[in-house]
Amino acid sequence: MYVLYINLIAGAAIMLTILAGILLFVVIPHMGRSNSEQRQRRFPGNREHRYDWPPPSYSLMGRFKKAAVTCDHGICSEIGRNILIAGGNAIDSAIASLICLGVTNPQSSGLGGGFIMTFYDRTKQKCFVLDARETAPKASHKEMYGKDEWASKYGFRAIATPGELAGYWRAFKEWGSGKANWSDLIMPSVNLARKGVPISEFLAYVLNIKENHLKTLPSMKSWFNPKTNKVWQFGDIIKRPELADTLERLANERNPVELFYRGEMAEEIINEMADN
Repeated sequence: MYVLYINLIAGAAIMLTILAGILLFVVIPHMGRSNSEQRQRRFPGNREHRYDWPPPSYSLMGRFKKAAVTCDHGICSEIGRNILIAGGNAIDSAIASLICLGVTNPQSSGLGGGFIMTFYDRTKQKCFVLDARETAPKASHKEMYGKDEWASKYGFRAIATPGELAGYWRAFKEWGSGKANWSDLIMPSVNLARKGVPISEFLAYVLNIKENHLKTLPSMKSWFNPKTNKVWQFGDIIKRPELADTLERLANERNPVELFYRGEMAEEIINEMADN
């Protein structure tokens, strides 16, 4: 049995369980009554205080005999399922799903962040923890933000050294099935970014509440509908060709970590940081 839990820094998460080592994995719309009404009665929730627990979600409950995966976007769950069907294991599936989330849920996930992975291998009866959190740059210091209270949250000085790609590569090399190629885990997301993905309800919410700030950032121009000059709304289809190009380069690289952290991509990142 493999149980894998990955917590990303911005709130995106994936839970994947494979029972008895069987790698057949199915994620389908579950036909049945929603359990939300019953759960609402049991846990009504109290929203009088902003720190109270939210009420239970309206997700449908399903039962699966061999495997189950859930993450912040159904498309990404399907990508993880397909990796398992092709012979990959829980690690392969999780990496593929999480890379997908960087395309569909940029407000919560992406190459610029990091994660902590907890992985239990029942065969070895061992639990492994991989810390791939982002870290402060070597040149950073406690006085670097001065009196600007926003500088640590917004802008180029707020950017940390990302750990996500390094963590994925480490997990793939150490715990991957060996049956899936690195490119197999990334190319589904490349295709998704090129063809376009619908804006989720939560992403639309984030874009709307940050709209005024995003207008001040030239690099965020692609997140505005050119016909309305407003941020993209729920259900709009957005293509991310530049991200697709980046992911494709990483997918086809023999050592993507070298390219991203010390090679040509690293130089591009450093130059952009220096210019800003």
